[in-house]
Amino acid sequence: TISGQKSKEIVDLETKKWGLHQIWTIFILVKQERGKE
Repeated sequence: TISGQKSKEIVDLETKKWGLHQIWTIFILVKQERGKE
């Protein structure tokens, strides 16, 4: 169904956004750790 397809697209989008958020968070943490040295 179209509604089922739509909800799947939204889930995929949210998953990508969450993945990017995690990568960005790790990146910032690593930068902070290096800045302390």
